[in-house]
Amino acid sequence: MNAIKRLLAKTAASHFVMISFAMPGLLKTQGFVRLMNRIFSGLAPSYDRIGSRLAPESVFLCPLETASQELKQPPERALDLACGTGLATFRLKRLFPGAGVIGADISTEMIQVMNSKARDAGLQGLFALVCNSAELPFSDNRFDLVITQNAPPYPEEMVRVLRPGGSLFLLYSFVYLPLVRNAVTRRLKRLNLTEITVVRAGDGMAATARKPVVSCHV
Repeated sequence: MNAIKRLLAKTAASHFVMISFAMPGLLKTQGFVRLMNRIFSGLAPSYDRIGSRLAPESVFLCPLETASQELKQPPERALDLACGTGLATFRLKRLFPGAGVIGADISTEMIQVMNSKARDAGLQGLFALVCNSAELPFSDNRFDLVITQNAPPYPEEMVRVLRPGGSLFLLYSFVYLPLVRNAVTRRLKRLNLTEITVVRAGDGMAATARKPVVSCHV
């Protein structure tokens, strides 16, 4: 039964990701934002339980583990967008214990669950914030690393808050198809990012890129 559920998850995720990259304007509409908030706020109390029935945590986190190996140095400030109940956020903090890590999600209920889990785990230097990934309340060039996992992508906003030389991760636990890879690569190239890679990571994929450093010549 888990194999069937995972196949359905892969199919649904692939279609969702393709729509996300084919129609990025849709993701910024108030109707879409309200729909996502309503869906995931309702799922928050059972979100972790549903995920555990679908696949082990290692399957969900494999793209993050893969992408993190591409980093040339540990980040000082990291941001996890659409963090849900904090699975990837917590893993970021454990991978980079010296970093200040922020998990942001549009759902207040998701953030409440995340905060409760963080307290129970005794994690320090980790913060949670309710906000829309399409309109981040951060200044430009703020973070060394910005990621989003299994969520609607807002790469333009991710790049805006990323410092020059910083890294961007687009992570998908159940999506690895040529059409999806090509769509992700084209979007990142249009943002003039460098060192773009899109690789298989377990059942999914990890897309990584860096924001270029602008040289000033006198």
